[in-house]
Amino acid sequence: MTIAWPLAGLLVAAGSVAVARDLDGSEGHQARRPAILLVVLLGTVAAGASIAQTTATGVGDGTARMALLGAFVFASLCWFAFVAEYTGRGPRISRTRAAVLVLLGCTTVASTTITWLQEIGRIDVGTVGTASYLTTFLLQIAVFSLGLLGVVSIAHATVTYDDLPARHGGPLAAVGLLVTTLPFSVQIGQQLGEGTTFSIAFVQLGGIVALCGVLQRSGGLFEQAPTAGHLARETVLETLSDPVIVTDRNHRILDANAAATATFDVDRSDVRDQRLSEVAGVTEDTELEGTVSIRTTAGRREFAVSRNAIDDANDAPLGVTYRFHDVTDRQTREQRLSVLNRLMRHNLRNDLDAIRGFAEPIRDGAVDPDDASDQFERIEHLATDLVELSSAVERSGRVLSDAPLTVERCDLCTLAESAARPHDETTVATAADGPAALHTDPELVRLVLDELVDNALEHSHRDEPSVRIAVDTTGTGGTLAVRDDGPGIPEHEQRVLLDGAETPVAHGSGIGLWLVRWAVTKLGGRLEFTATDSDGAEVIVHLPDLGESSGGEPVRADP
Repeated sequence: MTIAWPLAGLLVAAGSVAVARDLDGSEGHQARRPAILLVVLLGTVAAGASIAQTTATGVGDGTARMALLGAFVFASLCWFAFVAEYTGRGPRISRTRAAVLVLLGCTTVASTTITWLQEIGRIDVGTVGTASYLTTFLLQIAVFSLGLLGVVSIAHATVTYDDLPARHGGPLAAVGLLVTTLPFSVQIGQQLGEGTTFSIAFVQLGGIVALCGVLQRSGGLFEQAPTAGHLARETVLETLSDPVIVTDRNHRILDANAAATATFDVDRSDVRDQRLSEVAGVTEDTELEGTVSIRTTAGRREFAVSRNAIDDANDAPLGVTYRFHDVTDRQTREQRLSVLNRLMRHNLRNDLDAIRGFAEPIRDGAVDPDDASDQFERIEHLATDLVELSSAVERSGRVLSDAPLTVERCDLCTLAESAARPHDETTVATAADGPAALHTDPELVRLVLDELVDNALEHSHRDEPSVRIAVDTTGTGGTLAVRDDGPGIPEHEQRVLLDGAETPVAHGSGIGLWLVRWAVTKLGGRLEFTATDSDGAEVIVHLPDLGESSGGEPVRADP
């Protein structure tokens, strides 16, 4: 029996070396290194335990027990490092993190040794003893928790995430449990009698080495690492450019990806304390057939929102996922194509036909010389209109480019005065208390004002037209109201601009107001047409402050 224990220990040690060599020959998986360390360490300690079973007594027996506890510390840390690398769910074990784990292990062993020496009376540290006991306890709990975390991670990868096949996950979890419970085995052995500690520890350590060997030889441990299923799903969710929000059955937010927190300006640490209606203005009753206009950090944007229920295995509702796809730019491009198509088919063709109709009689000498000057004026007027139309199309290209906004702090009153200065007929009024300052793109705001003023003066039927620009501020931005005394904007044109779609029977007469709409949309604002008490039209431009963010109720925007 005395010889049997050392022989058994030698056998386990040899087995651990064989498993380590086999692991080292596996194709370059990062988890090889901590796995090799774990197997070699446990095999060596098993050999030591087999010798201690027959030779250690008294202080030597205690020293051997301390060696077992030290082995537990480093085995648990190696196990945690292995699981983190193997499953890809924990922190990557860099050299710095590996050094931290080694430092934690050495500190724990040193603290445990000092505590043991106090218990057997070899040293006396006085009042520091209590602190030493507490430190040892906390360090051992930390090491035990890391080992147990590795077991839980393997179990999740096998049962919950379905990333590991059960034939691998089960034995691996058993390995982790055997490693993590090693100190309890030592304590149980002490209670059962002298010598029992090492026999229990030897069997436990031998079982771990045997399980690792079986996993590697029959299962190809590293040839069939966990799939990236659940991890890939989490990564894809996080890297989606579209905002995604997950709510529970009560519409309270459970999670949101980075795009959602950036778009709706919410702190990820506080997102669980909010409801979806508070963040994005969407409720379970919101109609999602068309598009939904939502206030974001970039102003008001148009979203196609998809809503999908999350059910458990019994089809019981657990929550809902919402994906917000920003279609603002796509809608604007479609509108521009529609408008340009209409201009080519209608305005451009009609004006060129008219120019040809006026020019051909002049060429053929069929026009009286006294009437020719009138024909030339008509041709010149039509050509001027075409040049202005070409200029407006060019400006629309700049507005609809992918270039980001140049956001800076500017005063709306100053911009309004700048737009009114070239026109004696234009006045500026302000209801703001002091400068109407906000963060926006001043060049686009000036373009909006120029187009609205020019449109009002161009279509006026009065000999002395007048235009008034009113400036005001709101809690989240500012407003620009441009009012004229002309014939007003036809209701069907207002509806086309607000709906954002032209039809063969419902379309605008030019591109100027479309240019205003596109610029306002890019600024994150919205247009509003109001009725006046007398002749004329009033166009109100609502602009957000792009330096500040706030949520808002959704506004329906039919497709």
